[in-house]
Amino acid sequence: MRLLELVYDGGPVLDVVFAAQRAVLADELGDDFDTIDLRRQPTRVRAKVLRQAAKRSPRKVLIRGVRGLDEAMPFFLKSMFFLDYVSGSDLAEGPRNSLSKWAYKLSRAFCYSADGQDALRHAGFGKISAHPGPLLPDLTEEQPNSGRVVLGLLDVGHGARRALTSMKKVRRAQAWDYDIVTTLEDPGVLTVDNPFEVVEGSNLVLCPVDYPDRGQPHEGAILTLAIGRALCTSRNSGLMGLAYPPGKFIPAQKYSPGTYATAYGVYIRDRETYDEWPAQVQMDPDAVPEEILKRL
Repeated sequence: MRLLELVYDGGPVLDVVFAAQRAVLADELGDDFDTIDLRRQPTRVRAKVLRQAAKRSPRKVLIRGVRGLDEAMPFFLKSMFFLDYVSGSDLAEGPRNSLSKWAYKLSRAFCYSADGQDALRHAGFGKISAHPGPLLPDLTEEQPNSGRVVLGLLDVGHGARRALTSMKKVRRAQAWDYDIVTTLEDPGVLTVDNPFEVVEGSNLVLCPVDYPDRGQPHEGAILTLAIGRALCTSRNSGLMGLAYPPGKFIPAQKYSPGTYATAYGVYIRDRETYDEWPAQVQMDPDAVPEEILKRL
């Protein structure tokens, strides 16, 4: 086998990114590529699965998520590996150079922000490729045109529930006339099943990211950019890795739900700028899998 993918981390948007990349890899490698999702499996089961997978002697192992390194790599001592830095907490919280014992087996680490690159170097890895995203394929959809503005509230990080409470309070106080679509269940909102439906059904997307910035991808911005919607979120390194310039998105303050509640007023004053910018962005969603194929 030329490539084995081991999935340790992800998210509702990243899982779709992985599936799209997987299609590119499988199309090129066929039976020489396989994938194993180890999430939500107990330790004993993961060990059994890894032991069986190692018998197939993969030339390269692609690990999605830092926490898989210490567990998976001892099973693949004859393999080299790729690391996909899609979750930064393990590197940031570990001691300096705690993962450097695996550096000699690294073919490449992929990251999506300057902070992610710094975290990898801090941990002892030097072979790093920085990419925007990781990006979804173009999923552009026409905006809803019901005559009322629709705000989509994404719950893919932390802080969405507090933002929703503040949005409803300010909407009532300002007598603003807009609808809210979200995956959260709450009176006075349209509840849908997944983040993709939230973005497709909205004009402006609000994405709270009330968590420490450790260089992880910004799932809300990845999805919003792919579908082509205006965005309100707080600045972090994942967003900057997507090259969101000032003036092209509505900045919110982390841990301040009121800044999302007032985004509607900012948006309606300059809708054209916020609506049109995503279509101007040049994207290459196949950049990571194509680089993996070149390095096999």
